[in-house]
Amino acid sequence: MTAPAPPTIEPPAAADPRTAEGPGRGGRTGRLLESLSRTPGQLRVALAVAVLACVLVALVGFRAGTDQSDSVDAARNGADRSVALQEVRADLVTADATAANAFLVGGLEPTAQREDYDTRIEDAAAGLAGLARTGTVEDAGRIGEVSADLTEYTGLVEQARANNRQGFPVGSAYLDSASTLLREEMLPMLDELGDDASARTDARFDDTATALLLLALCLLGLLALVAVQVWLARRTHRVLNVGLATATAIVLITGVLGTALLASVRGTAVDVRSGPYTSATALAAAESAANGAKSSASLGLIKRGSGEEIEVQVDASLDEAFDALSEADASSTASGLADDLQAWSDEHDEIRALDADGEWEAAVAAAVDDAPGASNDLFDQYVSGTEEAIVAEAETVDSELVSAADRAGVGAWGLLIGGLVGAVAAWRGLHQRIEEYR
Repeated sequence: MTAPAPPTIEPPAAADPRTAEGPGRGGRTGRLLESLSRTPGQLRVALAVAVLACVLVALVGFRAGTDQSDSVDAARNGADRSVALQEVRADLVTADATAANAFLVGGLEPTAQREDYDTRIEDAAAGLAGLARTGTVEDAGRIGEVSADLTEYTGLVEQARANNRQGFPVGSAYLDSASTLLREEMLPMLDELGDDASARTDARFDDTATALLLLALCLLGLLALVAVQVWLARRTHRVLNVGLATATAIVLITGVLGTALLASVRGTAVDVRSGPYTSATALAAAESAANGAKSSASLGLIKRGSGEEIEVQVDASLDEAFDALSEADASSTASGLADDLQAWSDEHDEIRALDADGEWEAAVAAAVDDAPGASNDLFDQYVSGTEEAIVAEAETVDSELVSAADRAGVGAWGLLIGGLVGAVAAWRGLHQRIEEYR
């Protein structure tokens, strides 16, 4: 007897993924695509794009403005530091020139020159302390070295004075050692600090241009709003959506005004950098160089018979001073300073001629003469004029950059508020269209 065949079992038909209702990924994706194929879904996408475009303008604009404001503040602080370093350098060289000139008098030096020397040394020490507190750790270490050298320098000058009052020739050796310490140790270190400060300040000035590049991203937001309006007009057959048009107008106006404001800040930074900032540092360098020339001139007379050799240093320092003054010619505050320095240089040439003719006593008398129109009077006119010009230029730098930083801050908040108001207007305009389909 034959066994019956087993029944045939048909496999279940595969489910059609297009009609599946399960919680799988394909079902959710299908429903999402179907939703986006309809007008309400597309309006929601358009709403999201418009709102995000406005928020992009708000955040990017705010970041651009605050970054530029911070860069301007940093540039202002850097400019103040650069000028302060130059002023410390000028104080030290002026003190050295005063000490050398007073040494020529012999015996007890003039009270006015002694007080001027003390004031310059005190100002330099205070300036170094302030720079050490506000600079980097590396700067503080180098400033500490200069401060230590300053203590040694003043000690050598005091020894020179003590010996000079007693008529001991060794006093000139102490004075020469002090000047050598200043020129070979202290001034080069200050020059390094000044170069570093100038480089950092220049970098901060350069950073003020970055904000304008960042604002270019705001153009993407504006283009996105225009694209949404064009799509909406074609989709709904309505030329204008009031909310979206309002958002576009707000973003456009705040973007244009914000860009103009930040561009003006950049322009101010460029003008300050090439104008009063450059002039202030150049004037301070000119003051230092001129005092170096006067100090060398006095040392040349102190070292009888070494005048011709030291005269090379005088000429080099004077050339440096005139070159620095030419950098400040664009400023009205610097006008006439080159003439004042030239007047002293001419008087110095006459003093050197006396020394070269063997009339050393007459040369010394002319070099320490404080009468109107005499050597010291002419030099004091130059120094006082230079220092007044430096103060004026430094004040201009500070006031201009403070104003520029404030404008950048206003631009930042204006772009932020404008972008957020635009986002609200865009949401309201498109939300009304979506509600029409409910």
